[in-house]
Amino acid sequence: MTTDLHHMSIRYRHILEDDVAAIARVHRDACLIAYKFMNWAYGEDETREWVAGKFREWDWGLVAEDGTVVGFAVTIGAHLDLLFVDPGHQGFGIGTSLLSAALRKTPPVVTLTVFEENGPARRFYERHGFRQVRRFMNIEEGAIELEYRRPSGISN
Repeated sequence: MTTDLHHMSIRYRHILEDDVAAIARVHRDACLIAYKFMNWAYGEDETREWVAGKFREWDWGLVAEDGTVVGFAVTIGAHLDLLFVDPGHQGFGIGTSLLSAALRKTPPVVTLTVFEENGPARRFYERHGFRQVRRFMNIEEGAIELEYRRPSGISN
């Protein structure tokens, strides 16, 4: 799917529990591409149930909409728990806008985890000042994950 930036009118708003199905769709669609290296293949129902279970853990969340939800970011305190953009809407600044909002919230996001083999996500976070501080095996997913931290004092 090709998306024309000139026809997008992205609106950002706080996440609602009614968004669970839509953010599960975005999450699944993005993961099917980003996590090919580990054969990520969870079904729609399983992904929706997982997102619904995590919803109450999140203390802040933002969705990006263009008629439907096309991206989202959620946090637990100062940890960015998830940030995903629909594959057809990537490369237009939506992820940057979501991350910038998370960096402005109180407390600001200073940590996140990313799979080592997810090069595009690692480069994205590194461009925004995050640096690797720890490497560990995610036993559940069978892949190496990296913890990133963003030093205080870096401007958005």
